[in-house]
Amino acid sequence: MLICPYCLQENADDAPHCLRCNASLSAIDRCGTCGASVLAFANFCYQCGQALPQSVAAPITARLDETWGHKTASGFLEEVDDIPATTFQAQSARLLHLQSHQFIEFPMGILEVTLGKASRQFLPDIDVHDLPGAKVVSRKHACIHIQGKSFSIEDLGSTNGTFINEVALPQGSRHPLQFGDRISFGQGDEFTLVFVRDTPVNVKHLQDVSGADPAFEQELLQSFVTYAPECIAAIKAAASQQNFLDVSNQAEQLRIASYNVGVQVIQLLSEQLNVAVKQSNYTHINPLIQNMEQEIQKVNLFLKVYYG
Repeated sequence: MLICPYCLQENADDAPHCLRCNASLSAIDRCGTCGASVLAFANFCYQCGQALPQSVAAPITARLDETWGHKTASGFLEEVDDIPATTFQAQSARLLHLQSHQFIEFPMGILEVTLGKASRQFLPDIDVHDLPGAKVVSRKHACIHIQGKSFSIEDLGSTNGTFINEVALPQGSRHPLQFGDRISFGQGDEFTLVFVRDTPVNVKHLQDVSGADPAFEQELLQSFVTYAPECIAAIKAAASQQNFLDVSNQAEQLRIASYNVGVQVIQLLSEQLNVAVKQSNYTHINPLIQNMEQEIQKVNLFLKVYYG
């Protein structure tokens, strides 16, 4: 019997995909100590904590290289800092249209992004005329200003006004945007955008795992945000007792759980925590834990914003 590490569904030993979540089971191996199903790139068995052979764990570097182009959280953050603002904006921020549940990407190379509906006289950078609720949107409704990594929004004299978190935005003033801010064109929720920055969840990966079932996506992510704080608390307790083997084991479990649901930054922070333990850089443990706790808050907010 092969247990899917994504949703714990029991499958036949030769099953290519999980019966429940349709995740590929081609990268599944077995722990040589307890026989539990483990991801082929895991460093430790989630069931018994036994370190897995290097030959089994090795593919994780290739998998991370393919997805991220680097292997550690510190490397990820350094690379982000080096990205020019016009490139960074497309990678780190976008808008979620609540009525259609779809993301709107910022166009590359534009630092003053206009939002509205196209006409013969005016073509906005983001044309929303075909989105549900767009009848309340003016031709030239609002502008999002991008300065470095800061984003702010300004109403451009629209007919129905712009509201940030249900508060009217005065014409001529700019509101600095934060993750989760609700931008309503017109009063109420007829046309609402949510500003999403540094998205903590790889939605495409989560959709692949869940078979694009929104209810199952939410269930998986809710399970993660319940489990992750408990795991982080166990890491903190083990670190305070200088039980660094347990720190490493817990970090590996958190890394696997993060990968399973596409919580990308926590996945990388967990890997970096394991690296710190292996290199005896114990002073790095607490800052990494603090970063994990901050990321969990982002995932919680994402869960509320994206799934309502």
